[in-house]
Amino acid sequence: MDDHPLLHAQASRGAEIGLWRGRTRALRYGPADYEALVSGHAVLDLLDRSALIVRGDDRETWLQGMVTADLRSLGEGSGRPACFLEPKGHLLGDAWIARLPEALLVEVPAACSDAIAAHCDRHLVMEDAEVEQARDTIVFLHVLGAQIEEIAGMRECALCVVSRPWCGRPGWWLAVPTQKAAQVWGSLVESGLAPVGAEAAETARVEHGTPEYGTDMDTSTLPPEAGLHLSHISYEKGCYVGQEVMARLHARGHTNRQLAGLILSGQGPAAAGERVMSSDGAADIGWTTSSVWSPRLTAWIALAYVRHEFRAPGTTVLISGQRDATVSVLPFVPADRR
Repeated sequence: MDDHPLLHAQASRGAEIGLWRGRTRALRYGPADYEALVSGHAVLDLLDRSALIVRGDDRETWLQGMVTADLRSLGEGSGRPACFLEPKGHLLGDAWIARLPEALLVEVPAACSDAIAAHCDRHLVMEDAEVEQARDTIVFLHVLGAQIEEIAGMRECALCVVSRPWCGRPGWWLAVPTQKAAQVWGSLVESGLAPVGAEAAETARVEHGTPEYGTDMDTSTLPPEAGLHLSHISYEKGCYVGQEVMARLHARGHTNRQLAGLILSGQGPAAAGERVMSSDGAADIGWTTSSVWSPRLTAWIALAYVRHEFRAPGTTVLISGQRDATVSVLPFVPADRR
């Protein structure tokens, strides 16, 4: 087992530990994992995310020019989603940014944290700002459903506690020093929150249509293609890296392709990268990314990039030229059916 203290605490609570997309994670606790997410009273680890800390007198103005979100109204103890882009507008990684008293805390996918840190270093010239990788010293947790009174005691151990939804469910985002992560996680579980593994979290994520970096997005993705323009991009702020491309796409009104939901016929998931074809098989219109069994829809579903003219809900398409699928709106499962 990985020597991470949180993994040892999770194993002691019955978690099955194993590799999840190349990283050691708590895979599952039991058959009740998914229902705990649906009921909205659960705690998830975000061990697939990594921390960057931005310090220095110029940290705010510098980071404002690096990300797609407008940070000027970001109050202490609050947070918001953002993207890091390369100059041509392609995605380097999604992020969640929170303000600390003397720094900005940035959560990014662990898979691209090195690339984002290097990108930041290249854009630091004369500014009084520095970017520290804190992957070994900070752990992120997400708590669903708890009231602020239930997690008030965590503020003494956490660097930051911020209201933040997860896949459409209300919740709290905690940034915790690694040496206290097992203690905080254990206290949350003792309070009655159900620990949930990566497998159930994946099911809920796909049902909600939330893209994941490295699975549904990469450096070839433009943020609006993944639907991030609805939550991660400010079109009112000034210049930032990649801003001109985002402005052009916004003026155009749509991208050539965009993430869509597919409800699959037959049995079994769609493999990542399977081609999506028009119903007559004549046109190659996209490809699949994530696929899971949806307990709420009692069907196999998938996320896929689909050409604009084939994205209308109810459109029939073919997966790999032989399996029918129906285009769905995202999220697959409306909030009132969860």
